[in-house]
Amino acid sequence: MIKIRTSQGLEFVQQHGQSILDASIAAGYPILHSCRSGRCGLCKAKLVAGDTQCYRREELPAALSQHNWILTCSCSALSDVQLELGAGQPMRMAKAVKLPCVIRQLSESGPDSLLVSLQLPLVCRTRYQPGQRLCVLNAAGLSGTYQVAAVLPEQRQIQLQLARHADSALQHYWFAEAQMDDVLTVLGPLASEVAAGAD
Repeated sequence: MIKIRTSQGLEFVQQHGQSILDASIAAGYPILHSCRSGRCGLCKAKLVAGDTQCYRREELPAALSQHNWILTCSCSALSDVQLELGAGQPMRMAKAVKLPCVIRQLSESGPDSLLVSLQLPLVCRTRYQPGQRLCVLNAAGLSGTYQVAAVLPEQRQIQLQLARHADSALQHYWFAEAQMDDVLTVLGPLASEVAAGAD
């Protein structure tokens, strides 16, 4: 296992085949990110020590690349590394908890995609950040694991961007049965990419 150390004094490990960003999410220290595809630049970090390898093209200005900046979503560490990150990131991920929620919006965002807004209890502080993963359970006990697309903290809402998958029971629920004001349960934020029992 390879150790990743940050300028905030945090330390986590990277497994074989993981990007540095995915390793940070799995460890509960999510580096600030958005697209996860090497385009937005939000997950950039300065490589202070160690070696990394990029497995896809990084869209970083030449001035940054020449001064050892990398995109953590596009790079894996080849040795123990030290990274310099911007202020405020990463922060320890909150402990996963179960919360009831209500569907407040269901709207098609394409021929095979759906935007879902989930209303969390108004008394709870919004705990999620875009990019974190959560498990959603419906009344029939079906579950699915999803990435948070957006957070609306004032409304205590989180948004999911869902794609249709024919082999998923919960996807059938979303696209054929879900209705406004359905009561669901969310479990998260999750420290790993997959929740046990989720489809």
